[in-house]
Amino acid sequence: MGYSSILEPRPFITYAKQAGFATVKTADAISVQSLRDLAPELRNAGVMVFRLGIKPGTKGTSFGLAKHTGSWDDYFLQDKNVFAGCKPTPVKGKREGLRIFDILPRSTETSLVNLAVASGILTTALQIESKSDEIVNATAQGTYSFTVRPHKDINEACWHHNFGQVEIDGAFVAKRDGVETVFVVEAKVSTDFESLAKHKIAYPMLAIETSLAQGTPVVGVYLRVLRRPSGFGFFVTECCFSNDQHEIASLIAVRAGAYLYEPVA
Repeated sequence: MGYSSILEPRPFITYAKQAGFATVKTADAISVQSLRDLAPELRNAGVMVFRLGIKPGTKGTSFGLAKHTGSWDDYFLQDKNVFAGCKPTPVKGKREGLRIFDILPRSTETSLVNLAVASGILTTALQIESKSDEIVNATAQGTYSFTVRPHKDINEACWHHNFGQVEIDGAFVAKRDGVETVFVVEAKVSTDFESLAKHKIAYPMLAIETSLAQGTPVVGVYLRVLRRPSGFGFFVTECCFSNDQHEIASLIAVRAGAYLYEPVA
């Protein structure tokens, strides 16, 4: 990258061959979930990688690189900062409702989103008017095209995510303040706080916006689920873009809360 703040999009397979590491898997290199997943070389250089679909006329998934402007907060939500000071509110649920999570070896993000909806955690956290049993949570995985802008201070970076794969852990429609709103959920489960790449929320939001009438509110939701001996700890924050250009770095957490789902007889 030299002194530039970006590396323009190009197919990863071609770049890897030219750079001499053709054996590296594309997904391992450019599908970053958290700061811990970012390659040490990029992390040390303050550079984030963005997956950008398939560039017309090329083969394989393309990617772009962009530097942060002083902090990793540009491109990641850091759990310890986002949920600082959140004291868990107990939420009681039937013990049989949690039984399946003891049976299954590993809970999927989607199943925990469904639990957060059914238990009323998300309706409370997001101040939704609709009742929990009126909400239908959906998941999706498909290819979408939209514009990707990493940072407002990097004007030259305005890229096209072209028919790239996007996974949506949860999405539902509910009324808030009398307005029909689309909520898009990105969930992660772990035993301790970590971080989340902002594009994991931004990409599903941008993808869904392409199918909606202009002006329809789309709210991003980051759900961090911690496994606890006494149950599941649900940490929820609402996310939105802080300007109309919808740069990845402009995605911010605007409200956060914590809830402990406790089984009762």
